[in-house]
Parts: sequence; C-alpha cells; structure tokens
Amino acid sequence: GGFEFGFQGGYGLSEFKTTPGNVFDTQDSTQLSLSVSLRPFLYGDTQDAYTRAALQARQARRGYRATLAALQIQAVLGSAQLRLAKEGLASSTQGLELAKTLLDVTRTQLERGSVSPADLREAQSRLADALERTTAAAENLRLAGSSLESLVGQVTLETLPEFALPVGKTSEEEGAEVALENARLLLGQANRAALPTGNVSYSFNTSDSTSLGFSLESRTFQPKLSFNYADPAQSSRQDSVVPPISASTTQSVQLGLAWSFGPSALTALSSAEQNLKSAEATLAGARLNAKLTRDRLMVALEAANRNVVLKATALENAQKKLSEALERQKLGLASPLVALQASGELSAAQMALSSAKLDALQKRLEFYRTYSIPLIDFLQKSQ
Repeated sequence: GGFEFGFQGGYGLSEFKTTPGNVFDTQDSTQLSLSVSLRPFLYGDTQDAYTRAALQARQARRGYRATLAALQIQAVLGSAQLRLAKEGLASSTQGLELAKTLLDVTRTQLERGSVSPADLREAQSRLADALERTTAAAENLRLAGSSLESLVGQVTLETLPEFALPVGKTSEEEGAEVALENARLLLGQANRAALPTGNVSYSFNTSDSTSLGFSLESRTFQPKLSFNYADPAQSSRQDSVVPPISASTTQSVQLGLAWSFGPSALTALSSAEQNLKSAEATLAGARLNAKLTRDRLMVALEAANRNVVLKATALENAQKKLSEALERQKLGLASPLVALQASGELSAAQMALSSAKLDALQKRLEFYRTYSIPLIDFLQKSQ
C-alpha cells in the first residue's frame, strides 16, 4: 500500500490577430494540477515493479552477505593459522635443540670410536635441516600475524567455538530462484498486455476555474484523486465585446477501453512461456547441484574429522612413548637421548593434530562460504 503525490503547473501566453475592430493582441493563462495516487493494494504493473525491486534488493543482500562471510572466514582461519604457526615455531625450536644435542652426542661417540664419520655428517645434516625449519617457522609466524592484523587489527581470536553446520542455499540456487521470479513477472506482463485495458474517470467542476477528479485504470487498479485549477485566459486588450456564454459543464464521466493484439503479442507471450520453462529447468538443476555440493562438502568434512581422530591417537601414543622413555631413563635403562627423541616426536604429533584440526575447521567453514552465511549469524544465535 501507500500513495504518490504529484504536482504540475504551467503558464501560457498566446498572440493572435483577428479582423479589424475585433482585435486581441495577447492572452495569458495559468493552470495548476495536484494529484494523489493511492495504492490500497499491489496489482498489475505496480506489483511487478515492487517485486522486481525486492528481487534486486535480495541479490544485493546476497552479495553483501557473501562478502561479509568471506572476510569473517578469512579472519577466523587467520587466527587459527597464527596459533598453528606459534606451535610450529615452538616445535621447530625444540627440534633444533634436539638436533644440537644429537650432534654433540655423535661427536663424543666418534671420539670414542663407537660411530663412523658418516653418522657425524648425518647429525650435521639434521642440525642444518632443523635450523632451516626453525627459520621457516618464524617467517610463517610473521606472515600469519601480518595477515590477521590486516583483517582484524591487533585482536587475536584466542578461542574458537564449534561452528554448527549451517543449512542454506548456494549462490547458483538463489540466482536461479531470482531468475524464475523474473520469468514469472515477464509472463504476467505478457498476459496482461494481451488483455483489454479499461479506464474510468470522473470530474466535478467546483467553480469556473477549479475542479476535482477521480480516475482508475485496470492495469494497476490504482485510484487517482486530483485537483485542477485553470485561470481563465485574460486579454491584454479588450477592444471587442465578447458575448457571455451561459452554458457550463458541472461534472463529467468518461469510460474508455483499449485493446490491441497481433503477432508481436503472440510472440511475446510464447517467448515468456518458454523463458519460464527454461528458468524452472535451471532451478531444478541448481537444486540438484546444491545437493551434490553439500554431499561433497560432507565427505570432505568427515574425512577431515577422521584424520583428527587418527592424529589424536598418534599424540596419545607419543605421550605414552615419552613417559616410558622418562621412566627407563630414571631406571638407568636408557640414555637422555632417547627421551629427547621421544619429546621431539611428541612435538611433531602435537603439530600434526593442530594441522588436522585446522583442516577440519576449513572444511566446516566451507559450508558458510558456500551458503554465504556470515559467521556473526552463528555467534549471535549461540549467545
């Protein structure tokens, strides 16, 4: 519903010449029109315009939400990658210390003749590799921090919730729905164009210069109320005598009907029908693709979750191995080197588990990206 207000005004000046003795040099006139178009309900062309604007707003809203979702996902993954980079640097540093210890032990054993020079070269190579991994881990940490800072400033997302799997529509599916609605609008417009258009108007003259009007036409069923003012033409010279006119119109009613139909109307109607069928088929295909997309995302997520379970089991085994190595060291049954190696394996297992969790998080957030759902929507619902 609603209304529209219109204003129209004008001023006219005419110059003409008549026979001698009955001359009017110029005439001027003023006119004013005020109108109000009411919309008690939406119908026809007005309904189409409203629906078309709503579809455009829907597409714009989808684009905004897609951009917002992508930025928020990038920020969350950036925070997770930053934590992983910190763990990677800690693990690499521990591995570097272990490589140094191994090199010192190998040198001592070489002096005693219990190892060969090849073992020393291998220990030196391990130290070089550990140093390179530590340098790379430090650079990864710096890059992860810079990337996250560019998104959210100095804020770090220390804890991340368990994001539930959302349900929504893919961009292809929603675009197909919008195309189908537009096709329906075009078909309705073509059908109305093939029908006659009727109109009715009523005018009541309240005085010689003012009148009230009402009009209605069948394409919109939108009533229009109007007020018209027309100042009678005034002459700059009145050398003649114009006889008065006694007759005047107090009110009038007009009915109209217009209809045109030809090959172009048939072509437009047939084209609109075919366009609708094509849009329906496109939507069916988009919905099938959406189901396949969700199935693919689910398979990837389930595989990532299984990998997390495997890496968690490997971490438990590494923890047990370290505990056993420390116990054997206390009993004098193993050298400190064995415990150091077990500690390095534990750090590697922790890194592998963190990496697997990050991969599972990426697979889960891919649902939000696919459905253009900002993460803030989930966070607000979970509060």
